[in-house]
Order: sequence, then structure tokens, then C-alpha cells
Amino acid sequence: RYRAATPPMRSWTADQLGVFIAAVQPHRMFPAFRVSAMTGMRRGEVLGLKWGAIDFTHQRLSITANVQLLGTKIIVQAPKTRTSRRMIEVGRCQGF
Repeated sequence: RYRAATPPMRSWTADQLGVFIAAVQPHRMFPAFRVSAMTGMRRGEVLGLKWGAIDFTHQRLSITANVQLLGTKIIVQAPKTRTSRRMIEVGRCQGF
């Protein structure tokens, strides 16, 4: 079975990220945009965060839920794979 080559991952430069963060700061979803931009978390993972997923002592987030929109229904479910359930350290993220 033939599989198409995966295009290389692209990311913003530090300057581009700074422009984005400054532009979205007034937005009501700014905390979600910032967490996503600084951690690389997927949209559904960010939307699935709860206060209990934050470990302030060890400065990390636990990915335990994923939110998806299926038609007009919002679905909250556990991450599909074992590797999707993970801890993300935020103490090393510059600007947190």
C-alpha cells in the first residue's frame, strides 16, 4: 500500500509568535490561544483542559480529554491513543 510523503512540519519564528500573541491579547479566548501557542497542544486538547489537569507544583498540564464538534454536537472524550495522554511541562515555556 502506497503512502504519500508527509510534508515537513512548519512552525512560526519567535517574532511571528510574538506578533500573534500581541494581536490576540484582547480576545476573550486569549488564554486558550496562548496555551496552544506555547505548548503545541491541539485545539481539542486545549478545550478539554480542566483546573484539575494543572499541576502548579510541578508546572505541567495533563492531557486527559479531547473536545470535538461533530455536526452540532460537542463531544468530550478521552484521547484516542496512549501517546495522546501525556504531561506537558510549562515551566520551561518562555512567557508562562
